[in-house]
Amino acid sequence: MGDVKFGRVHLLLIVVLFSICILPSATISQSMVVTDPIKYPLPSWPALCVLNGSFKVVIRAPSSATKWLFSITHNTINVKYDIGSFNGFYNSSSGLWTFYLQVPSNALEGLYSLRVSYVADGASYVYTQPKCVYVFKTYPGYLLIAHVSDTHLPYGADVIARAIYELNLIRPTIIVHTGDLADIDVIASAWDYAWSILFNGSSKIPILVIPGNHDHSGDDAANY
Repeated sequence: MGDVKFGRVHLLLIVVLFSICILPSATISQSMVVTDPIKYPLPSWPALCVLNGSFKVVIRAPSSATKWLFSITHNTINVKYDIGSFNGFYNSSSGLWTFYLQVPSNALEGLYSLRVSYVADGASYVYTQPKCVYVFKTYPGYLLIAHVSDTHLPYGADVIARAIYELNLIRPTIIVHTGDLADIDVIASAWDYAWSILFNGSSKIPILVIPGNHDHSGDDAANY
């Protein structure tokens, strides 16, 4: 672990590299394409914004969708903020709605989950995207970036759990995982664990994830 300074950016390198000589048995399942209607922000690609600033939301929904409601819920203290100020438009070519939501001026700093609801064709729809919005009071003067790589889940489960625990104490600005999150892209337990520990678990820090060759070797990153 080292603290390397490049101008105004501090890079905290936490590189998890290990080789597996004898692989334990693992459950292999058929890969499935995830079709979450919220295309952005994502737990692996969070929106970063400031008080009174705005962030973008992209969601697949019918052109007839109305009565849109948005809220964000803090992941540490369970405080919810309804977002009353927003504007959006529908793209008929892509079938996607794009919205720009204004962050409430009284919001606390931290990581939030996003809740979206609307009405279309007489039915109500509600979707929640966990840990996908990070609110700063002001944009930081420097970045402390924690770099994690090559966890090869499920085999590196203990390593990444320990890394998240220690990073919650160090409190970097953001965590960047640069690939090979899973060892084999069709091991269901790897993705289940990644979701539970990175995106829906104890991490209090926004996480960006970039696929590696092990993460999309068989299905072109459909599991990602």
